[in-house]
Amino acid sequence: MMSDLAVRQGEATQHIGPAVVVVAALIAGLAAWGLLALLERTVGRAPARTFRIIALVVLVLTLAGPLGSGIGTSSRLVLLGMHLTVGAALIIGLPGRQACR
Repeated sequence: MMSDLAVRQGEATQHIGPAVVVVAALIAGLAAWGLLALLERTVGRAPARTFRIIALVVLVLTLAGPLGSGIGTSSRLVLLGMHLTVGAALIIGLPGRQACR
């Protein structure tokens, strides 16, 4: 259940609710969109490929958050699953929007 998710921040414990998940996903989406827009303007060749490489590296590096701060195995797995789901959706979906133009 989403209300059972918790992470450690130093000595404090923060409970993760639906609003935190949505806000984090929106921030990640806006950052990814901004990166893709910048790459489309500055990278002459294959901006989508460059975006996917950068986004995959960032995704792998940020996996330390859910893996290291989750309280309990179930929290870690749920946080990891949500993290990977949002990351995959952005990596696959954002560059695909070029085909709609």
